[in-house]
Amino acid sequence: LNGKPISASKYKKGFKSLRAPGAPQEVLDFVEKMASIWCPAELFCLDIAQSGDGLYVLEMGTFHSAGMYEADVPKIISSINQYFGG
Repeated sequence: LNGKPISASKYKKGFKSLRAPGAPQEVLDFVEKMASIWCPAELFCLDIAQSGDGLYVLEMGTFHSAGMYEADVPKIISSINQYFGG
């Protein structure tokens, strides 16, 4: 939201499903850095992948297509409402 991550969720490690809340700080910092380079909308989602020692943008999409997995949905909704004046 506005170039900053609100919440995060892990959903896969290797080839196995791993749904858990949160993300390492280095991933959140990477998200913010990528959003500073290109921000397609005030609200969007990013899928980040780690390969070897690097982080990569796997997918960028609209909020409406986001899988919430184990993200903090109440925090997300509250942040959106606060940002857009709801």
